[in-house]
Amino acid sequence: LKGFDMAFIPLMQDDGTTLLDGEHSLVMYKCDPNLLNKLDPSMYVNMPWCVPESGAAIHTQKGSRITPSRDLKLKIRSLVCSTKLTQNVDLLGLLKWRQQPEKLEENLRGTMRVSGEEVVKFLQDTFDALFAIMDQYSERSGRLVFQCLVTIIKLLNDRKFEYFRSVLDAYIQKHFSGAMAHEKLMTQLKQCLDEAVTRTNADQSQVKIMQALQYIFKFIITSRLLYSRATRGKGEQQFKHRLCELFESFNCVMIVKDDAALAFQAAALQHFATIIGEVLKVMEPDEFAVIIKGFIDCIPMNRLIKFKLLCMGHIVTNDIFRFEESRHILMPLFTRQLALYMKHEEHAGKCFDVLGDILKLLQRKDVGIVDENVLEIVVTLLPVVLHRVRMCERYSSSLSGQTVTCFIAILHVMNESHYREFLRASLTKEDLMEFLLQCLEVFHNMVAHGSFPRDWITMLMVFNQVVM
Repeated sequence: LKGFDMAFIPLMQDDGTTLLDGEHSLVMYKCDPNLLNKLDPSMYVNMPWCVPESGAAIHTQKGSRITPSRDLKLKIRSLVCSTKLTQNVDLLGLLKWRQQPEKLEENLRGTMRVSGEEVVKFLQDTFDALFAIMDQYSERSGRLVFQCLVTIIKLLNDRKFEYFRSVLDAYIQKHFSGAMAHEKLMTQLKQCLDEAVTRTNADQSQVKIMQALQYIFKFIITSRLLYSRATRGKGEQQFKHRLCELFESFNCVMIVKDDAALAFQAAALQHFATIIGEVLKVMEPDEFAVIIKGFIDCIPMNRLIKFKLLCMGHIVTNDIFRFEESRHILMPLFTRQLALYMKHEEHAGKCFDVLGDILKLLQRKDVGIVDENVLEIVVTLLPVVLHRVRMCERYSSSLSGQTVTCFIAILHVMNESHYREFLRASLTKEDLMEFLLQCLEVFHNMVAHGSFPRDWITMLMVFNQVVM
């Protein structure tokens, strides 16, 4: 096969980035066929390799044995696949930040504009660089590094990149080595929370922090555990004190009644429960239960009801509710809140979702003693649930099945002592008589009209057992 023309393309650009994906028009060069097989890269590597968009003529060195073709050009399409070479100059600047420390802030700001497709290819290298910068320049660039971390974590919440969360989890568990990072991260997070209290307008960047809260705490707790192993538990009480101060800042945010804070508060409620598993690695369940109780209690009763119930639902299905001591702390608050919001039609459905999850958990064998918890539900919620059942039957509500199921479940978990305590708690004989008549009315209607499909054998048997 005899060659007639040649073209070349450099994979690396002058700024250190690799060739951009896409279509490229290459210059075709003519040369002596005998020379073509003996070409050395030094003979052509400094020549123009792509056809100018303006169509201008290409000039080569005088006397060169390689000349550009006037009529021919070669079009190719390239796609670079690499976990070490980047096409983005901002990301490259971050990864090689030690070479140009004077451009640190510029590169950090540029990294926040880098596309997700490029960032996910360099997750480990990017996080290594960010934590190294935070460790060395925390005073100068701590806030920018924190914003970069939040931006990248927020990218992984996108469904497009959700499979890369496992990569981040593996990085935190196996490769993350920032034993001092917890101090800087807690400082930055607390500053952002404190600023949210005083701001008079909504800030989307603060909402992003809440959306990244789970992984921020994963980094904080993992860092603290690394430090604790290296120092044999040194500074444990100081760390817990700082952690409590951080949660106090959360409470201060939730107290704010300005509507400008609503978006931030809603995001905090949505994502607060995601940190529970991490915090329990460094704090006893009853200690953290007191903090959670304070967090929920801080929210004004008439604000963010939907998000408060959502947060409560996530807490109930979390590990902290399995522990007997922490459940005793949280249960009175939860039953009181549910009794209040259950009376509102728009929130009743979510209330019964939360109550259903609580009742399901109380019937498990691995959650310790539940007698006090059941009694709390019976005294606080049973009359309210019975009232909702009667309302649903009267007005054919869509909540009927859900409400009746919770009513039957409460009666199912009650034992003789619960009935006795409930009777003792009744105000008067008239109140007790009215309650019993209402129960009989509900039982009659359920038997006569059927609240469950006929093929729900297990549910029907439970109902018959409860009635008997």
